[in-house]
Amino acid sequence: MDQIKLSLIIFSLCTTQLILRAQDISGKVIDIRGEPIAYANVVLLSANDSTYIYGTITDMNGQFFITSHESDQYILKISFIGYGSEFIKSNKKNNNIITLKESALELDEVVIVSNRPVFKNINGSIITNVSNTILSKEHSMVSLLTQIPGIINIKGNIEVFGSGSPIYYINNKKVYSIDEVSNLNVEDIKSIELVTNPGSRYDATAKAVIKIVTLKKDDELSLQWRARALQSEHFSHNENFTITYKKNRLSSSLYYNFYDYKGESTQEMIKEVQNDTVWQYITDRFRLPKSHRHNYRLNFDFEFTPENIFGMQFNGAYSKSREKTNENNAVVRDNSDYLYFKSNSELETKINNHQLNIFHYYRWNRKLIANINLDYVRYTDPRKQLVQEVYSNNKITTDMSGDGKVNIYAGEYILEYKVNGKSNITGGINYSIVRGNGVLETESSHIDIHEYRNKENKFASFIDYDLKIDNYSFNVGMRYEDVNSKYNDLYNNKNNINRLYQRIFPSLKLSHMSNSLSSTLSFTSRTERPPLSFLNGQTYYQNQFMYQVGNPKLIPQTSYIVEWMTGYKNVNFQTSYSKIYDYISPIYKEDPINNSIVISTWENFDKAEFLKTTLNYRNTFFKIWSPSTTLGVIKPFFKNKYLDNTIYYNQLTLYISFNNYFRLPSDYILSLSYYYNSGGAERIYVSEPFHTVNMGIQKSLFEDRISINIRANDLFRSLKYEQIARINNFRFHQKEQYSEWNFSVDIIYRINQQKAKYRGKSAAESEINRLN
Repeated sequence: MDQIKLSLIIFSLCTTQLILRAQDISGKVIDIRGEPIAYANVVLLSANDSTYIYGTITDMNGQFFITSHESDQYILKISFIGYGSEFIKSNKKNNNIITLKESALELDEVVIVSNRPVFKNINGSIITNVSNTILSKEHSMVSLLTQIPGIINIKGNIEVFGSGSPIYYINNKKVYSIDEVSNLNVEDIKSIELVTNPGSRYDATAKAVIKIVTLKKDDELSLQWRARALQSEHFSHNENFTITYKKNRLSSSLYYNFYDYKGESTQEMIKEVQNDTVWQYITDRFRLPKSHRHNYRLNFDFEFTPENIFGMQFNGAYSKSREKTNENNAVVRDNSDYLYFKSNSELETKINNHQLNIFHYYRWNRKLIANINLDYVRYTDPRKQLVQEVYSNNKITTDMSGDGKVNIYAGEYILEYKVNGKSNITGGINYSIVRGNGVLETESSHIDIHEYRNKENKFASFIDYDLKIDNYSFNVGMRYEDVNSKYNDLYNNKNNINRLYQRIFPSLKLSHMSNSLSSTLSFTSRTERPPLSFLNGQTYYQNQFMYQVGNPKLIPQTSYIVEWMTGYKNVNFQTSYSKIYDYISPIYKEDPINNSIVISTWENFDKAEFLKTTLNYRNTFFKIWSPSTTLGVIKPFFKNKYLDNTIYYNQLTLYISFNNYFRLPSDYILSLSYYYNSGGAERIYVSEPFHTVNMGIQKSLFEDRISINIRANDLFRSLKYEQIARINNFRFHQKEQYSEWNFSVDIIYRINQQKAKYRGKSAAESEINRLN
């Protein structure tokens, strides 16, 4: 720990000379609406002969800093694709505000920005422009996110291809639920940044980051109401409203959402255990999930001055879910019928999740910015499960109840120092405390009573250095994390665990940018701590032959990733290599006492490796057709034992996403998309191919106050999943189908739309992610 602190001090001293000598030319680039333009090109030219002196790009706030030179006179050239260039003749004492005007063509009263790229590769991130593009006509955030290269929708979950679930930021505030993202208004979105290889400034558990920037707010009161009706096998509906208020220095908003969901799914499973006796379990399962969810959010922030902002946000979520499951089960012993029974299960869960965030933003001067975020999270997860197994001559009833509680306290302090126009230093510390406990009660002879306590303290610090020289940028970072984790089994102290993790996570990135071409080579290291549900004593009971338990002995997995990303005009390409140690994967094994019982849980494996490539092309033809095609390939290298033989989970996965927008007469917009996945290996599972077709049509009325969208998802009901698994002495084969086909109607009504935003950032991001 002392060595880390000493290294940070030395690193800071090495930059002191640069800080003292720095004299900057600063400015801000905006559009005609006053919105900052991120990643605009800023070039410093000699006033005498217009020769090139230095170049940089603006940050996410449209600001730029350039080191001054001996000449008092210079010319600034500011340009961005889709905008006209501006030339400013000034001197180094001026603080420039530059407004760029869009290059646009008027066509049937619809403004179409000429040649403005939707996707752009900048410094290792894919920047998606939403405002003033065809993407701003998407009707939901979920459908918008799936238009971004590398983002896919798997069984209703948004994932980054090959990386899993991302973490989200809205205006630099970490959000803890995809619901908060889903409920944003697409027309309020300015841009979305996808970071597939996060550096040291992000938590070491971040596998991918999605940063959403909204448009600027205005002084007014506004209201948005939204209703959605969805018909699949069952009817579901969703209503929400948002009220925002901005007056002078006060910004506030109130949001409420209600979601009533009903669905169904079918599963056909064959599980086989081979030991002295070969056991086969054949199951036909029919599930009826039903849930009522309430989400609400209240926030405000107050500008004492533009450099001094304070705010608070409270998020609440309550859901009550009930899932009924009916099964027909057949047990085969050594290829002979052994037993047949029916089982009915009813699982009821009630989740309360509340978070309070307090933030303070303070700009000490033109170069130094400080951010403080404080968080408190309260999470409870009581559940009851009743299982009845009906045999020819008897009935077994298993009644279980469990309760889990988690409290999280977290704080974060970040300093950002703009050394000069070429370099920038960011550093910070984070401290979090997690306190959890849970209990499982049952009178069943098949399941043990369980009670546990979990304590975790984490200290993290990072320092990040950016340097820009001409068209090149260089970033180096280092993150240190110290985690002390204790797990106490109150019924069996042999299961008690006390671990201390002290690790350094370095990161490195080199980028080159020109007007049409950008390339980035990066290296990062990070960790993934097991979700709390993998560690705790919650048990899901299926029947007397199979159940699922947590594994408190799991340790975090550690990843090392090298990535190359490049973009040229309308083409973006990305490839990476990952090596993961202590790889976490689900497994199946037999009960140590009764080898006819199958237990599913999680374990650490030695290592796994992955090669990943993504290619995207997007363009607009004849001003009415905007297609985007993404091709993704991932090749895993992972092995284990099955029946004392080495088995390789190396099957390649390929996906193709083809999205199309058509501008029709009378300002109708037709969307048509096709998604194909070849299947392949993911952990111990090998999946078969699947595909889907989605279609929608949208119309806006009364100057966009009302928007109507009619959509058909999985139009041909082709989303059927099939997978097999082989590990230890266990073989598994499953076919399943969810209610992913549906027809929906969305209606949005807006009054005085504004884009209020909250500027806090959760300090408990990694701990909150592990609650799910």
